[in-house]
Parts: sequence; structure tokens; C-alpha cells
Amino acid sequence: MLASPLVSGLAAFVALGVGEVTAGLAGGVPAQRMLPVGSVAVVVSAALFVGGVAADALPLVWAAALVGGVGLGATLSGTIRSLAPAASAAKRAGLFAAIYLVAYIAFGVPVIVAGALLGAIGVTTIAAVFGAAIAIAAGIGIAAQAALLVRSRRAAVAVRRCGSDLDGHPATSSRGTDTGRNTRSPESEMSTERTAT
Repeated sequence: MLASPLVSGLAAFVALGVGEVTAGLAGGVPAQRMLPVGSVAVVVSAALFVGGVAADALPLVWAAALVGGVGLGATLSGTIRSLAPAASAAKRAGLFAAIYLVAYIAFGVPVIVAGALLGAIGVTTIAAVFGAAIAIAAGIGIAAQAALLVRSRRAAVAVRRCGSDLDGHPATSSRGTDTGRNTRSPESEMSTERTAT
């Protein structure tokens, strides 16, 4: 049943359709949250896909298509919305072209390679290797995002500490003297001198 072109075609259609819906519905979600959620969904989808092919279980393959669609829509939308603000208006067309070029290469090349090796190693082995490669790539993405998050949080904490240290010290003049001290006015000095005399 899994070897049917109709089943594989419908599964791909469902994955892309769910991805489109996910990207549309999650437009208000920050891109920084979309990327890790999408990456985790891709890992789960790869595991379901490999398990479904190995067990010849069609429900697992459909579940993989649904979860993978969520991951596809979340990661693509998060990537575009996180990179677009960093590019100027004149360079955004080239940025979008590069993103979609990489995406289509990532879709097309594995399919071509899998088709060429299908007769030699079989569909189960191809599915296992394909799923493992997707899970590894998504795992690397998750690790990179976590490292960036930790680094940004550490930088924010350092900035806050630096600001609190500056607020806790009195201001100094250009000569290096402390202007935050309690200085006396000339009138108070004159009154002190009269009292002394």
C-alpha cells in the first residue's frame, strides 16, 4: 500500500497543504518561536515516517505528513520573517530567491538520489536514511538556535549588569573629581568664617 504512487503523492500534498495553513495561521507568532517549534516538528515527523515505512503502517505515514507539514510551514515562515527585516528593500528580492532556491534544492536532490538508489537498496533503507538525515539536520538547527538564544540572553544580562553598575556610581566631572559629593556653597563658607571669628 505504501508503494502506491497515489498514497505517496497524497501524503506530499497533505504535508505541503498543512505547511501553507500553518504559515498563514501563525503569522502573529514571533519568528524566534516558530523556528524551534518547526524544527522539533520536523524531527518528530522524520521519526514517524521511518517508523511508518518500516512497519508498513499507513496511519504513521499520514501522521508524519501532518506533523511534517506543521514543521515545514513553521520553519519556512520563521526563516523568512527573521531574515527579511535584516535586508534592505533593494536586496529582499535576492534574499527571497536564495531562500526558495535552497528550499527547492533540499526538496529535489534527495528525491532524485532516492529514485536512483531505489532498485539497489530498497525503499525501507532509503526511507530510514532519508528520515535520519532530516532528523540530524533539524537537530543541528535546534542546537544552533539554542546556542544563539543562550548567547543573546547572556548579552542581555551583561548589558543590564553594566547599566546597573553605572547607575550605582556617582557621576564624575571631566577632571575626574566626584561631582556627587555634598559640596558647600560660598554663603555657607562665609557664615562659617564669621562664626569662627
